[in-house]
Amino acid sequence: MDELIAVATGERCKIMVVKRNYILDAYRKGRLNYDKAINKKLPIQ
Repeated sequence: MDELIAVATGERCKIMVVKRNYILDAYRKGRLNYDKAINKKLPIQ
């Protein structure tokens, strides 16, 4: 994702940085538990 952010410009770059930070924060806090979602057969979007 860092490679995509490096080539993005302006507003798109800001949005991508915010989204990346949100995903990293959610991962660190354990909110992105794909194993649990797969076991419960939940859709991953």
